[in-house]
Amino acid sequence: MMFYRWHLFERAGEFIMILHAARLFQQYLVDQFCKVEAERLSYLRHNQTKLRAADYTSLRDSLGDSGRAEDEADAVRAGRLFILPFTHIGCDSYMRQQMHGIIAISNQIGHPDIFLTMTCNPSWPEITRALLPNQTPQDRLDLCARVFRLKMKDLMFLVINEDVFGTVVAHVRVIKFQKRGLPHAHVVFFLDEVSKNDLRNPENVDRIISAEIPSAQDPELQEVVLKHMIHNPCGERNPTAVCMGEQYCRKRFSKPFKHETSQSESEYYITYRRRSPSAVVRLSMHLPNHHMVYFEEGREQEAAPRSASGTKLTEWFKANENYPSARHIRYHKFPKYFTWKKSSKSCTYDFSGTGANVVGRIYTVSPREGERYFLRLLLTQVPGATSFENLRNIDGEQCTSFRQACLRLGLLANDAEWKHAIRDSFRSSFVPLSHLFATILAHCQPSDPLSLWNDYLHMFLTDIRNRARGQPIRRQQLRDDRHDTSYVLGEVQEALQTVRSNWTLAHFGLPLPDDSLPASEQPNEIQTPEAQAQHRLFFLDAPGGTGKTFVLSAIQDFLRSRPKQVIAVATSAVAAVLLDGGRTAHSVFKIPIPVSAKSTCNFSTNSDTGRTLQQVDLIIWDEIVMCYRNCIETVDRSLCDLMQTDRLFGGKFLVLAGDFRQILPVVPGGSRGDPAADVEALNFPQFLLSVGEGRLQCDQRPEWISIPQSVAFEHTIRNLCLKVFHGIRDNHVDPTWLTNRVILTTKNRPLEQVNEVIRNMMQGPYRTYLSADKVESEDTNALIYPTEMLNTLTAGSDLPDHKLKLKKGFIVMLLRNLDPTSGYVNGARYVIEKMTNKLFFLRVTSGSHEGNRLCLPQMPCGPGDDNFPIPGFTRTQFPIRTCFALTTNKAQGQSFGGRIGLDLRDHCFSHGQLYVALSRTTHSSNVTILTRESDATTRNVVYPEVLQ
Repeated sequence: MMFYRWHLFERAGEFIMILHAARLFQQYLVDQFCKVEAERLSYLRHNQTKLRAADYTSLRDSLGDSGRAEDEADAVRAGRLFILPFTHIGCDSYMRQQMHGIIAISNQIGHPDIFLTMTCNPSWPEITRALLPNQTPQDRLDLCARVFRLKMKDLMFLVINEDVFGTVVAHVRVIKFQKRGLPHAHVVFFLDEVSKNDLRNPENVDRIISAEIPSAQDPELQEVVLKHMIHNPCGERNPTAVCMGEQYCRKRFSKPFKHETSQSESEYYITYRRRSPSAVVRLSMHLPNHHMVYFEEGREQEAAPRSASGTKLTEWFKANENYPSARHIRYHKFPKYFTWKKSSKSCTYDFSGTGANVVGRIYTVSPREGERYFLRLLLTQVPGATSFENLRNIDGEQCTSFRQACLRLGLLANDAEWKHAIRDSFRSSFVPLSHLFATILAHCQPSDPLSLWNDYLHMFLTDIRNRARGQPIRRQQLRDDRHDTSYVLGEVQEALQTVRSNWTLAHFGLPLPDDSLPASEQPNEIQTPEAQAQHRLFFLDAPGGTGKTFVLSAIQDFLRSRPKQVIAVATSAVAAVLLDGGRTAHSVFKIPIPVSAKSTCNFSTNSDTGRTLQQVDLIIWDEIVMCYRNCIETVDRSLCDLMQTDRLFGGKFLVLAGDFRQILPVVPGGSRGDPAADVEALNFPQFLLSVGEGRLQCDQRPEWISIPQSVAFEHTIRNLCLKVFHGIRDNHVDPTWLTNRVILTTKNRPLEQVNEVIRNMMQGPYRTYLSADKVESEDTNALIYPTEMLNTLTAGSDLPDHKLKLKKGFIVMLLRNLDPTSGYVNGARYVIEKMTNKLFFLRVTSGSHEGNRLCLPQMPCGPGDDNFPIPGFTRTQFPIRTCFALTTNKAQGQSFGGRIGLDLRDHCFSHGQLYVALSRTTHSSNVTILTRESDATTRNVVYPEVLQ
């Protein structure tokens, strides 16, 4: 980069050819920067297979006690593949780090006060004077950028040092380039409290900015404003203006006249990222000897002793021990008074206080990470700790875990909800109590699992003995309290590992099953012969309802009888439960959320998931057409790294199944319209194929089709519900009758309206369950969000409603993946058999797991959308939703034997939606459609190129 910079400067007595190249000079600049960027990425790319990451303990364990691998040839590769570091400007992790830094500034200082934009003017005299003969500013964008940067520095000096707007305590800046090649900057300034109060006075606002044309008494300023700051005519006077949208100006001009300045109550989120180094210091957060170690593959022995040195967290402990006067400082305030030296990995005390504007930010941790989450909670609250052990010392008592320390400090809520749930389940004997306990551990984040276990151990033992009656084999395994306790612990751990394979009871501070006792089951030892087949990837394509699931199940049964190891996954949870032992692809392959084009799966070579995937003979992946390309490529990339081969998917046998006529992944902001073919009088199966393949169209509306006359139509939502659920008063206690009927919608919005109509059609009183909503993130000021506002928040189909109005016998849909092996997955439908204040008793109504029962407690639920406006929002509620109506996306993969209704008031908007909706039943007489139009037409979106 410095080499090319040197060539861009003019030097006396030297002719620089490239500066005379006019527009070719622009191309030269772009090419050279791309070359530099490509070299940086090339280094990272070619070292990806060598550069790995692991925590210090894992690295030490992989090398053994001696610090050396026993056999260099057979040594297990430590760590997982390491992708672009956040130091690479522009990558996803860089952007996330910048965002969290800005949020940390906003949390410590408050919301920004001034939003300023500065643009580059190519007519600036500093630019025009420096142009060579016959040149224009467009020929010398290097001059434009250089002058802009100097003026930007001058502006920042005026604002920050001359207090033009008031006293600035922090600022965030980003420089971007417009489409025409000129730079512009966006800056937000944070002012001190005095200056903030001044801005609340409209007169002071008028002193900073004005929306009036200056007086003729200041001709220079008037000329500048008239030339550069007047919005050209638009709207009715000029409907073809570039600023015009469909009906109005995108910039919201013209503005209304007002007699005085007023301040709007609305606020904007901070969305800008810094490109230059900031005043935010990121603070590491790790358990003892679990800090991350980065190394090249094959150099583990060198990395282990080097990485035993200090981290920012351990240096904070040392600083508290060496400087008693600093023991009032909490960890996230540490950078204000100490300077981190990266070379020596140590800190020095800054007595001058020059770091007063430095902001510390502890890396965020999910509550699901157990001890790491509780450690972070302690670090944000406890000052002056001198070691991990000292951090756990509360009022002179040494706690055994960080969780226990948080409990002693009152930082965690009690477990009253889960205690009520365990007692209710024990009294009902509805499902094994061990399964409910595993659900609470995995999804409800109890603050003290060990106390729950100890307090209710007698109930767990009584429950297992009651269930053993009439089962001679199980009764023989139960002998005394010690054996029975170990048996229950084994059941809990087995249920936990269906949720996450690397979870054990130790993760929650619970005792492990006694290994000295005889095990009831041992995993099968399967030797997989080396397969030499050339073709290892197969795709099963067939229209909906023609038996894809049957064929996949037959393949599973055949191979498992050989015996072979088979893993069955599906893109959606609903499709996964239809396969024997099926789970979602995200849970099996540990696909990250969100996933990018450079992501890798979250498993390492020596993890349980890695070992399972190494030994598997066949992978079945259903509903592959619903999966994003990035997800598939992430699995491919990770399997290749796992198997140490460049073959597709690591050389594993894969059977992919799907129907490209059905719904594809929804791409945010994407749009597509395709013509279709003429409609003819067809039978229903042929009609469905024509719809799915886009061979139907109306004469004058190519994206629309006519529905066959054999399909019934309604024009009000109540009539549609009466048609589909005719006879519900006599059959409301028959779950089979209810689950074979459904109303499908294209969007989430009409679901509650449909469910409300059907709720009122059913007899009997209903119960109301309200959620507890709160904001838990330290990055958010929870006080600015009143509870009544939080109660109104929704997040599509991921978040349960604040108010649930339910009756016994209702059909509900689960909104969480609890236990895929038992069919307890997101999208599965259940019937309510019993309700208490703290527990729901549900039964699976269809599929291979029909009849399975689930005890469901309330649990913390968060929005699945990364762009949800309130970070850290949590709703504690039963994760279910009334399910007499479904979206077409949720219905994909399901079939209904009774009537179905289609609410097409909102027309289909994505590929395959109409085909999926119509093909959920086998005969047109079972379909009733609600439309806004009277001519029986609707929109059908089909992408022909997908079907080729």
